[in-house]
Amino acid sequence: MRSSDLSSGINAEYGNVYGVTFEDKSVSTVNDQTITCAMSGLSLTATVEWKNPDGSTITSGSDDYTITDEAASGGVQNSILTIGTSRLSALSTTSTFTCVVTSGEYTDSDASTNTMTLTK
Repeated sequence: MRSSDLSSGINAEYGNVYGVTFEDKSVSTVNDQTITCAMSGLSLTATVEWKNPDGSTITSGSDDYTITDEAASGGVQNSILTIGTSRLSALSTTSTFTCVVTSGEYTDSDASTNTMTLTK
């Protein structure tokens, strides 16, 4: 298991760099579980889109998922995906989730795509 996955978004025109940390996680299906897409080096709030293991977009409040997006503060921002027990039970033993981060300041920059593996 990786201890962390650090990727970055870069805007070549402005030299802007931000980091995203997204860690693999082993979980049980007894309780709801959370995974966090942690961003740093931000000056404005980024947009985060979560993706299911099948690549479809996750919508908060559906399919036993809840997304909590925090505003950037002090250059740091978190987006937290809570996966309910019924959804956890339906997932395969190893599932890959993705958080796609788009800069709030440099909206023409490419999005940063970050994956993590959830093992139960």
